[in-house]
Amino acid sequence: MLAFFFLMTILSLYFITPLGIQKTINVKGNNEVSTKDILTSSAIGENDYTLTTFLSQKAYERNLLASSPWIEGVSMSYQFPTTFTIQIKEYDIIAYEVREGKYYPILINGVVVENAKTPEEKQSKPLVQFSDAEKIRQFVEQFIKMPASLKKEIQSIELTPTNATRDLLTVTMTGEHKVLVPLSDIKRKLSYYETIQAQLTEPSVVDMESGIFSYSQSAATASNNQQNTEASTETNAETNTEVGTIEAGTETSGEMEEKTEDSNENTEQTTPVDNQEFGT
Repeated sequence: MLAFFFLMTILSLYFITPLGIQKTINVKGNNEVSTKDILTSSAIGENDYTLTTFLSQKAYERNLLASSPWIEGVSMSYQFPTTFTIQIKEYDIIAYEVREGKYYPILINGVVVENAKTPEEKQSKPLVQFSDAEKIRQFVEQFIKMPASLKKEIQSIELTPTNATRDLLTVTMTGEHKVLVPLSDIKRKLSYYETIQAQLTEPSVVDMESGIFSYSQSAATASNNQQNTEASTETNAETNTEVGTIEAGTETSGEMEEKTEDSNENTEQTTPVDNQEFGT
């Protein structure tokens, strides 16, 4: 009985003195989310009792998981007498969405975080040049399954649809090589790239839209220039034909003057006859 009374006295003193709310909270593992934001989001009150904090650790973990798209996992632990540690695990950045000259992190779960990075702040990751959230999610799903050696080769990804392939991507690799590959088949087809790359001697286009073949970028540029030249020549020819038709049907000023003079002469020759008087 005396021991119980003594214990109750100690607990009472604990709760009515500042010692009851004294606690130290350490935050570890956070890089993108500030320690201040984590402490605020956890909802741990400065005046909460140490015992209350100890009993509410799971609730604080749930608060943090719901507070930020960066946070993948939270673990809170207690060390006697008044120390708590919040261990944060953040999602990895696997790429950046490029939008209006800014870089928005794309996380490993496919979420695009609206915390823009400057060129100096961003990591060396692929640059996604489109903003379709669903296509970004599809890309991430396949990208994370690729070998690390292949991921390192990818520099940027653009959406370049054709009539035949609406989800066609142009993937720029190291060495200035470009790969044309459908988003829906990027993991399977891009796995052949490393074998093909060993055979490329200059910046090339590897076309994987339907089959798989490659050609030099200089040849592609020359072909495009030739097509543009032919199109321009055809347009000029049509224009010249129209002008020639107009000119053929138009009288020159000299021809008009000559016709006017001939008409006047004819009028002068016939006037005496028209005005001739006949006797009555």
